Amino acid sequence: MVFLTGHRNYTGDILNFGLAKERYSAKHPDRAALLRFVVVADDVAVGKTQGAIVGRRGLAGTVLVYKIASALARKGGSLDQVEQLALCIAERVGTVGIGLGHCHASGKVNSLEQTHHALGARDEGQEHSPTRRVRNWNGWGHRMLFRTS
Repeated sequence: MVFLTGHRNYTGDILNFGLAKERYSAKHPDRAALLRFVVVADDVAVGKTQGAIVGRRGLAGTVLVYKIASALARKGGSLDQVEQLALCIAERVGTVGIGLGHCHASGKVNSLEQTHHALGARDEGQEHSPTRRVRNWNGWGHRMLFRTS
């Protein structure tokens, strides 16, 4: 039995799944090399310097890593091949969140005016990024990818 685990880059996830990996490895040292760990940190709203200590958060790109890597595994790819593909995707995928309304999370309410948005919106009830007025929805994809106003 072999395992490749993929995780969003959140401190709790990394600590808990990392601990589980270490416990498994301690109980089964002969099979420790058969358990691999891939971290997905695809949030492009967090700049590289801003996320220098813990890295960017893992968002929706994690799903692509899961789906594509598992498709290769189902086709008979080796653990090394599946891990390398997962790492390749994780290094290249990018996701950005955008808040268009209000969010109820962790007992907090974050609200936006109907004419505003928050690029790089957070999903844990933290204060969202600075808001901007929406003038025109044309070109939104480009603005989100290249972080222009």
